[in-house]
Amino acid sequence: MLEYAEEVLKCTDVIVCFKKDCNDRALIVRTFMYMGFTTLPPGHQLIPGNTDTGIMYMLCSIE
Repeated sequence: MLEYAEEVLKCTDVIVCFKKDCNDRALIVRTFMYMGFTTLPPGHQLIPGNTDTGIMYMLCSIE
């Protein structure tokens, strides 16, 4: 999916989001961090301003 985003869609960033209270959050975070994602802090410029505070966002910048 990351390859498609980079090569076909020409994305420079990929953001994933999921509920903070999901049962397997730790596994999800570890998996995406392994793939190069970092967590985004609340209020980050890439997060829409009117979002639910119960959502966690992670970013992978494609170079």
